[in-house]
Amino acid sequence: KQWYQRRVAITAGITKVDCTKMFGEFYVYLSCMDRCVNSNCPLPDTPIKHDACPGQYPDRIYSLANNKYLTFVTKSDSQAGYQNNYFQCNNSRCVDYSKVCDLTNDCGDMSDEQNCKNHIQCRNEKNHLISLDQQCDGMFDCYSLSDECNDKCGKQMLDHWFLKGACWLFGLMAVLFNLIIMVQIAVSVNGAKTGVMLLTKLLLGLICLGDLLNGVYLVTISIYDSLVFGPDYCEKQAEWLSGTPCALLGVIGTIGTQLSLFSMTALSLARVIGISCSDMTAPSRVNKRWIAIIVATLTTVIACSASIALVPLVPSLEDFFVQGIHYNPENRIFIGFPNKEKHVKVLSSYSKTSDLSLDTTWHDIREGVAKMFTAKHSTLSWDNVHFYGNDGVCLFKFFVRNDDARRSRQTVETAFNVVDIINFQGNLMLWIVLAINFFCFVVIGVSYILITLQTWKSAVDSHQTQNPETLRKNKKIQRRITLMIGTDFACWVPFIIVCYLHNVKFIDATDWYLFFAMIVLPINSVINPLIYDKNDTILGPTFSVFTRTGTLIYNSRVVRYFRNSQRPQDGMKLQEMLEKPCSAA
Repeated sequence: KQWYQRRVAITAGITKVDCTKMFGEFYVYLSCMDRCVNSNCPLPDTPIKHDACPGQYPDRIYSLANNKYLTFVTKSDSQAGYQNNYFQCNNSRCVDYSKVCDLTNDCGDMSDEQNCKNHIQCRNEKNHLISLDQQCDGMFDCYSLSDECNDKCGKQMLDHWFLKGACWLFGLMAVLFNLIIMVQIAVSVNGAKTGVMLLTKLLLGLICLGDLLNGVYLVTISIYDSLVFGPDYCEKQAEWLSGTPCALLGVIGTIGTQLSLFSMTALSLARVIGISCSDMTAPSRVNKRWIAIIVATLTTVIACSASIALVPLVPSLEDFFVQGIHYNPENRIFIGFPNKEKHVKVLSSYSKTSDLSLDTTWHDIREGVAKMFTAKHSTLSWDNVHFYGNDGVCLFKFFVRNDDARRSRQTVETAFNVVDIINFQGNLMLWIVLAINFFCFVVIGVSYILITLQTWKSAVDSHQTQNPETLRKNKKIQRRITLMIGTDFACWVPFIIVCYLHNVKFIDATDWYLFFAMIVLPINSVINPLIYDKNDTILGPTFSVFTRTGTLIYNSRVVRYFRNSQRPQDGMKLQEMLEKPCSAA
């Protein structure tokens, strides 16, 4: 009673407030003074009894409470007088009011926290409580990840139904269409009489192979999203982001994208060289020299694509590309998959050293963590959250976040308060890849401008412009080329511009990543085979299927019924019309 009385003046005139962000004695005081919204007093209605808290407070002084209960008080250490602000746990132990509703199991049986409304309990973790603010804040605070993986904010690999549908559709179409074109190219290779023609066909085959790999990637991601993980992805994402399947999918997707782009660049240069040389000499047939040129070109294209995809996974470069570490759940010292900054703070506090910084290698960090466990504990095991573990879709991430290891950092302070300045320029490799891709599109654009001019000049010189059939074929070829270049530029150039603006911190495009990765860029893998399909092998049957389906729907009994603005003269109903034969209807 005294505890309330000496504080009652403080709350004079205060309206009810939200106490979910208050803890300990402050929470107890406001809730028991009925100053909290939707928070009840966690204390019992009757004062603590005189014989409570056995073995504690030997200097207790007995007193009468409310003229009816015998209780006890103790001398206050902080001020003259006595106090009885003790909470009795269900196991008869007593704790101070400051330890009630403070997110800590001070009683040992959780009774000091069970009547509090300022926390949630982690799933399958009896003694682990977190504040309400820590739920759905984007950071893992529960070992079970239940604070972020729940009905309120749990995420899937692909969160939106539109992304799921687009991923399945584009993936299946890319696989089917590119397989058809690759078969066509394989059949026509034997008919290539000149070296330029053979190189052109093989480069077209590599473009289709890259688009096919993108289709395989999309279908595989869809299978993992819909069939393997489903709504359970959130709780399993640590294993996924640090696992081999995610890394393999990232490599496949990156190789597919770069292989298609590099092959298209090489094809553009080959056509420019071929047209330029055809004016001076007759096209040479396939010989050893051409075979060597073709092998060197294909090997270079494949090697460059594979290098960009595999370099981030090289173990010796982990300090540039590893995003964090996922430890064995049995070693409960880190939650989720902490990054380097979290490791440095914990190790600095544990070892009381100032030698650790964000420049510390992952090897030294793992050794430091291993020293925190004694031999009686289970063996410490971990998996690196690799370069492609930036997101559940496991792609090369051009949109670098501030906490990514790929951002260049300059350490200013170390020890217990690690302060570092993040270089706005990001990582060198990111800019190299963006520059290479942009340069490729410049080469492609310039090449086809030269091809168009040279082709028209040759047609004029040879008087082919007076031949309607030849002119029609040339226009058809140019339309295909324009469409191909236009779609590639429409997908890649805006993406490169957004990447630049994001990485110089002009905009924050983090939320746009999935849209670009799963829709904008993969759509080229569907469009390209349609452009290369000279015989309309794909478009013809596809258009025919859609036409027949539309015709069947249009001529169906239900559509004919609703299409008819007037009801039948004999008053027949819809059911009667459906049962009547088509000829009679």
